[in-house]
Order: sequence, then structure tokens, then C-alpha cells
Amino acid sequence: MSHQILLLFRSLKSSGGAEDQVVLHFEALANAGFDVLIMVDDPAVAWVVERFPATNLVKFSYRTLFKHRKRALISYLVHDHVSAAVASIFGCKWIPYEQTHPNYYADIARRSWRAWLKHKIQQRFYMLFADKLIVQTTSAQSAWAEILDGHVQQNKIRVLPNIFMPSAALKDYITQPSRTKRIVMVGRLIDIKDYELSLKVFFAMREVNAPEFTVDIYGVGPLASNLAVAVKKLDLADIVVFRQFERDKKSI
Repeated sequence: MSHQILLLFRSLKSSGGAEDQVVLHFEALANAGFDVLIMVDDPAVAWVVERFPATNLVKFSYRTLFKHRKRALISYLVHDHVSAAVASIFGCKWIPYEQTHPNYYADIARRSWRAWLKHKIQQRFYMLFADKLIVQTTSAQSAWAEILDGHVQQNKIRVLPNIFMPSAALKDYITQPSRTKRIVMVGRLIDIKDYELSLKVFFAMREVNAPEFTVDIYGVGPLASNLAVAVKKLDLADIVVFRQFERDKKSI
């Protein structure tokens, strides 16, 4: 792979989970000695200015994509994948970062023909233009390999290393039966995160007398009030606490 990499993340307007992943990838690649540029819609957006060196930022345009066509191109969001597929025609080696398991796409596709069509177009783009694919789990790796059979081979579908693998000491700590467990959830309060399913699981855990636990939810979003109502309805208010957004993840 080229030692020159372009991260295409045209971005949301505020920093969240996806943005954090881009920052981690940039730092890991830069620390490993790669020459990394980040392409965004607006290099002046506050979270971008705060978290990336100005010398590594470039503003999105197809002209600039063509200029950097010799770099390996990693894209993150769906509209970024479309731009990256176009850039692959220029000669870029395109590596989409696919954050979602295919099973999720299959589930939403059953509910909406638009979602089904979007997923099929996405698959086609990967088949026609992607050089490699990055996924989050070995399960997703196997599922995508089956979907893309003959187009993107399984040995080119790479699983992102899990940097949060617990140590033996931590495993011993969390498995002590007498200790109250602390569950932490971090992310935007939006439909795709399916917090309501998690709340139902917590309710079920109480029903079967699971070991004592508490839940801290860090995040903001349009579902905040609905989730607060759900917590009261499920009688979980004594264990589930909404902590709002926290930029310093280490403090969590």
C-alpha cells in the first residue's frame, strides 16, 4: 500500500463517534510514519480545527481528489463513498471503511424499498470500484465476503484491530460476583443506535436477577426526551443516568 494516504471525511458539523474514529485513524497512521491528509468540506469547522493539524487538512473538491490520485483513499460516510468511487476512476486505490454490519442493512431493507435500493447501490459500488474494504468485526468480514464474492476477496476485507481488548486484570475485576457492574454507553441519541433495545435488555436483566449494575449514557440527540420517558416506564431511573456529551473520553 502507498505510504501516502488521504482520509475522505466531508463530515458532520459537530464531533461525534464517527469523527472520533477518523481522529484515531489519523493519529495511528501518522504515528506509524504514513503521510496522511484529511479532506473535509470545511476545514474551518470548529471540531476539525481543534483536532487536526492545519498542514494536514485539504478542502474537498474533485480537482483536489484528482491532484492526490496517487494516494490510497479511505472514505467513511455514504456520500464520501460516492465521491471516492468517482476518484477511483482517476486511479485512486479506494478503501471504504464500512462501519455497519450487512445484517443491519438487510433488516432496514425489509422495511423500506429506498433502503433496499441504497444498500444494493452501495454493494455495486464496492464490487466495481473498491480495492479493499475495512470492517469492524470478523462477523462483518465474513458477511461482506459472501456478498462481494468474486469482486472483493476475503483477504482484502480487513478487520480494524480492537484497541480496547480488556487485560486479564480487568477481566478479573469485572467478573467478581460481589461487585456492582458499571455499563457505559457513548454515542448520539439517534435511531440507528437503538438505545430502546438496550433499555429493554437492562429491564430483562433485572427481571432475571442479574448481578447489580448501573448504566451511564453519554451523548445528546433528538431522542433524549423519548429515552428519558422509556427509562421511567421501565422503572430503570435508579440505575440509568444520562450524562450528556463528554469530549474527554478518558475521564469516562
